[in-house]
Amino acid sequence: GVAGAPRYPDRRSIVSEIRRRHRRSAPINAKAVKEKGPLPEHALYVAALNQFGGWDAALRAAGFDPATVTPRKEPRSRRG
Repeated sequence: GVAGAPRYPDRRSIVSEIRRRHRRSAPINAKAVKEKGPLPEHALYVAALNQFGGWDAALRAAGFDPATVTPRKEPRSRRG
């Protein structure tokens, strides 16, 4: 890309990346995407906040139900 250009300049690029991640079986829940790391996930999360006002709205635009992409909490182990 062009140096200095945003990685996700518009809503369409954000939706495309969310769908691409899902096709690759990469997690698309907010916690996984907003983690800062060597991959561009954090940039995607920030772009979604700027363009859609929130991650859930970006997921809906990409055709996903935010409730279905949230990872289930691990059951707590019982003591004794």
